[in-house]
Amino acid sequence: MESDEELAEIGEAYGSGKMLTGEIKAKLVDECQKFVADYAAKRALVTDADVELFMSQRPIHPYPDKWGFEDKSDSEAFIASFKGGKKPAPAKEESKP
Repeated sequence: MESDEELAEIGEAYGSGKMLTGEIKAKLVDECQKFVADYAAKRALVTDADVELFMSQRPIHPYPDKWGFEDKSDSEAFIASFKGGKKPAPAKEESKP
């Protein structure tokens, strides 16, 4: 369905009896076929390596770049952990007074 207006028109037409259930089902089938075709095309692009990476256990970076933290001293080690299988550098412990 492209727009809310089109959906509202269908609702009004069905409510007033101008559109029958079979016509609505035909529109639903068209929309479902578009959705399934799009999903199948995207699914065909997924490789076994993609699935393996998605299902693997990966380290979680304690301070992602998108959070805007200034100290990114361990970012290189974290990124390397994905590429070479090395563990990320341990987090620096701060001493409390």
